[in-house]
Amino acid sequence: MEATTVRPGATEAHLIERARAGEERAIAELYHCHVDAIYCYILTRVCDSSVAEDLTAQVFLKALEGLRRYRVVDKPFRAWLYSIAHARVVDHYRRQKPGKKSSCTRIT
Repeated sequence: MEATTVRPGATEAHLIERARAGEERAIAELYHCHVDAIYCYILTRVCDSSVAEDLTAQVFLKALEGLRRYRVVDKPFRAWLYSIAHARVVDHYRRQKPGKKSSCTRIT
């Protein structure tokens, strides 16, 4: 599924500012613009749709909590989300019992 684009006239930086101010519509629009990409990124690493859904939700909660610290000039918003997603995936595997094998088979 392809991610939705930001509606015409609304730059991502403007959406971020509105989201920082607590505007629910801006938060929802940022979510809808990026959720599919983040979910697919996580799913390819954990190979379990329910785990991927949970981790994706955690990514967006962390992003919302840290939105005030995000700086538009440092890196693109999606790149910032990917860095949060990577950390969630790493944490997921750290929490697994030692010796438990991943059911994820990667095609190279």
